Formats: sequence, structure tokens, C-alpha cells
Amino acid sequence: MGQQRRIDTLARHSQTFALDQQNDFAIIIPLARLAFIDTRLPNVSAAKRDQLVNFAIEDKLTIDPATVHAVVLGPSLTSEQHFIVAAMSSSWLTSVIEWLSVGDIKPRLAYPASAMYAVKAGEWVVALGTTGTTDDTDAANQGMAIRQDGLAYQLEASDFTEPPFQLTLALNEAVAASSGRASPRTIRVSKTDKVQFDAARWQGELGSGIALVLDDVAVTSAVIKSAHNLLVGKFLPIARGVSATNALKRPLILGFSILILHLLLISIDAWRLERERMAIQQSMREIFIAAFPQTVAIVDPPLQLSRQLARLKAEQGLSQDAARELFALAANVTRDVAANIVSLDLKDDAKDASDNATRLQVTLQLTPLTPEVEKSLRLLLATVKNPYQASMTTTANLTTVIIRRNTPA
Repeated sequence: MGQQRRIDTLARHSQTFALDQQNDFAIIIPLARLAFIDTRLPNVSAAKRDQLVNFAIEDKLTIDPATVHAVVLGPSLTSEQHFIVAAMSSSWLTSVIEWLSVGDIKPRLAYPASAMYAVKAGEWVVALGTTGTTDDTDAANQGMAIRQDGLAYQLEASDFTEPPFQLTLALNEAVAASSGRASPRTIRVSKTDKVQFDAARWQGELGSGIALVLDDVAVTSAVIKSAHNLLVGKFLPIARGVSATNALKRPLILGFSILILHLLLISIDAWRLERERMAIQQSMREIFIAAFPQTVAIVDPPLQLSRQLARLKAEQGLSQDAARELFALAANVTRDVAANIVSLDLKDDAKDASDNATRLQVTLQLTPLTPEVEKSLRLLLATVKNPYQASMTTTANLTTVIIRRNTPA
């Protein structure tokens, strides 16, 4: 019951107008649901102006601009920088569209009720006895006044035997605000039979400067189509004849393109990492061959190196971490000259100059060093403490670094 009451209420406050035989419908919005604003807007492009219009009219609204759907109808006659803006409740318009969808009606157009009347240059149209809704039963005391630039005023009076106060005020404001540019030379009156109207009294009230013409202003689809469509922005519907699949085509293509690009970047990154892994593995193989030249085949350098070190430690009776500590010390001392290392030799039964038994010795040969780098390396080698010993010799072509772990013979 609540849903039906809501639908009935919407039906009384809006209507649809068939524009052609292809079931192309427009929503006709009554003036009671609209606020027309004649305001100054920034001197920017039309697209930018449409984006800023809600904030530009914020000072003229008493509610949050985010809840308002505002559309620039066009330039105002007030001045060059003034525009006519139609504003309405965004939630109300959403409800109307949802209500129409219940009847499988999908309008792509929406216009103010004032757009049903064609207004010529230099005139205003006054429509009496209509509210712009499907229910005009009680509209004998209501009407609207429409300016040439699209600004419309809602009229209401006990009867229309004389011009209503709202119309008189609007005429005075037009004269004051635009130096007469927006004021009419002619007022055309269209009324229903229920309206009480006194043409002579109207002419007397309006004065000789405004000609009063009583005329039935025709409402046609051509007039509607020439007006400004209010279904823009977030209310812009899918164009007629375009399926939902076609509407999603661009987002789908964009998403698919992003996915392809992502996969391509992943592939490139995987290829780069594989190249780096192969280079590191090759470097490990070369170091392993230099350290253990007797090895016939190298399949897994890290594993084989670990096994060789374990074998050496077992043969020499070293502690489990002795060989690892020796290599760690050698790596730490020579870290700044690692790029200069051309060979690495590991001996497990060497003798030093004092005939002490050297259980483990690492010999590194480096390309010639600069004096500064050589001095820095000697200082590092001097920090090596017992049970380790370090020495360095230099020739024209090579620099040799020896690091030993000694135990008494």
C-alpha cells in the first residue's frame, strides 16, 4: 500500500509526453518542483560551467548543493554574464525515473513544464489554469509566466480577473535588473475555460507599454525538442537503441587492455629476474671452479660449495663454523674491491713463514689497485686478529691477499 501511494503521488506531480511514434518519451516537470535562478556564472567554457553550476548557486539555495540537480538553460537577458539555471531535488528526479521504469518507460529527455510553450522575442507567455502535471483539476487558480530566455514564474491567485501579484513583481524586477532588456513588449495569455479572466482589467493594469494578446499557445513536440534537456550529468540515459552490452563495451575494452598491459609487465619483470638469476649463477660457477678446480661437473654451486666446505672441515678437524668464518672474514675485508678479484684459491694444508701449521688459507688475486684503495685495504687487513692472519703483496700486474687460520704445528 505504501509503494502504491508513493507511485500515485509521483503520478500527480509529473507526466510523460510522447515525442514520436517510436515511444520516445520526455518527462515534463511542473514548476512546483523547479527553482529558476537568474545568476552570474564564471566566464568559462560551457562544459566547465555545467560542472561548477551547483557551487555557483550555493548562496541562492537553502539546502546542500550536493542534493540538487542544476542545469544551465542558457544566457539570461539580464546581462552578458548572467545565465538561467533550473534546479530541482536530485532524489525526487531519481524517484520519478524509477516510477516510470515500473511501466517499462525509459525516458531520455526531461523538460520544465514551461518548455511546452514557444516564446517569441520581445514577449512573455502567461499560461493560466495549468500546473504542468497530469492532474490540472484544481489548477483554475494557478498558472505560469515564461520569459523569452526560459526563466519561468509560478502564478497563483484566487482568480485571474487581474494580473497576479507574482506577475507584477516579475515585470518590475525585469525592468530593474536588465534596464528593460528582459521586460516584454507583448504578453500572450493562454488560458483554460475554467479561468476567470478580465482582459480589459489586465490591459489597464499592465499599461500601454505592454500589448496583451489572448491566444491559445500550441503545445507541440517540436517546441519540447527545442528546449533544454534536464537529463544531463548523472541522469544522462543510455542512448535509444544502444544495448546495455554496448554501453559497457568501452569499460570492458579498457579493463581488458589494463589486464594485457599488466600481464606484459609481469612477463618483462620475470624475464629480467631470470637474466639476473642466470648471471648470478654463472658468477657462482666461476668462483666455485676457481676455488675447487678438481671438480668435474658443477650442477648446484651453492650445494656443492657447502659439501666441499664440510669435507674440508672434517678433514682438518676444524670447528663446524671455522671455514665459514674464514670466508666471511675474507668477504668482509675485500668487500670494497670485490670487482677487482680475478681468482680465489682455497688451500687446506699450507705452511706460513714461521713454520706454523696453516690448516686453512684463502688466497685472492686482484687487478692493480689505486693508491687510495690499496691503502684502505691494508688498513682493513691490519685489523684482522688472531687466530687469523692477513697479508698483502703487490706486483706490477696483480695484488695478492692471503688470509689464514693458524694452529700451532
